[in-house]
Amino acid sequence: MAPPNPYWLLADHLGSTAVVANASGAKVGEVRYRAWGCMGAAALRPCASGTVPTTYRYTGQRWEVSLGLYFYQARWYGRSRAAPALGRFVQPDTIVSGPSNPQNLNRYSYVSNNPCRYSDPSGHCKGTAQQHDPEEDECWRAYRQAVGYLGSDYVYLQFWSLAMLNSLLFWLEAGIGFAGRWESDALYSVVTMLDAYAAAYGRDRFLTAIRHGVMAQTNGRMENLVFERIREKGDDPAGWADREGRIKVWDSFFDPEVMEKYDWGFTVEPSEWMLSHEIGHVFLDGLKAEDPRANSFVDDEYARAVGGVVPHPGFAAFESLSTEIGLYALGVDRPQEVRHYWANFMLPLLYGRKMGGR
Repeated sequence: MAPPNPYWLLADHLGSTAVVANASGAKVGEVRYRAWGCMGAAALRPCASGTVPTTYRYTGQRWEVSLGLYFYQARWYGRSRAAPALGRFVQPDTIVSGPSNPQNLNRYSYVSNNPCRYSDPSGHCKGTAQQHDPEEDECWRAYRQAVGYLGSDYVYLQFWSLAMLNSLLFWLEAGIGFAGRWESDALYSVVTMLDAYAAAYGRDRFLTAIRHGVMAQTNGRMENLVFERIREKGDDPAGWADREGRIKVWDSFFDPEVMEKYDWGFTVEPSEWMLSHEIGHVFLDGLKAEDPRANSFVDDEYARAVGGVVPHPGFAAFESLSTEIGLYALGVDRPQEVRHYWANFMLPLLYGRKMGGR
């Protein structure tokens, strides 16, 4: 079968799809926009003429025909009911950059109401990394710093919010490493999980524990945890390679059919508890390295205290306990026996109080 004829999409100064050319360079389609884009129930027809083989239209964002909205990565954008001639975000901005500018105080407004000059590729930061107002410096500076750490393969970070970029930067500056080529959603899930651990255990306590865990398992050769993305199927979707100081994530981790068999009835997705479980291994190794008594005390006391309510029946206690550490970070409600163990043994161990105290 012969391949379809290729088309070339030519953009205007805002990155909007404006002209479509065929393989010979002849114009076969055109899209014309109003200041705020092209919206409405039949938005694709009145603005477009000829052949336009893409839904990526205004400022290069995807037009969702069924919703009548453009997807701007962090938020949806469309017609304002109060003022149909204007475009507005459906959700409010989670940050207010440049609050001294009154235009920025409306968190639903689009590019400070100046759509002929600016675009908003991330749904948060206005302009581009090369061309933006000074008030957007913080957002684009965070983007450049993150790409500086991770490399040019991570240009998709321009679509992350400032809050998530700052969170990623925190972990990178704390020494957390990323190896391999991570997709945006995959990297986002790791950062979100690290944030959940930090919220549950405290950032400093969490970082100390995983650093001790990596150092103990690598005999001091490594100090910082690395997440490695491996683009092939693995025997397991993810795993803590303790002697390498790495948590490895394989393609099967993102395969719904594979992950379905790991749905063990928790109130979170299998991929969430599995990733939290692998981090839990590092965390637990760190606790045992910090207190020699914990090597047998933690596992044995856990097995005795929780009896038959362990999340992995038939598994070694340290496997189940690693899962409990992750489920605690995710805020998953657990049976009374587990909560009792946590209050009387694990939390005292974590924060220096007498173990076994009631």
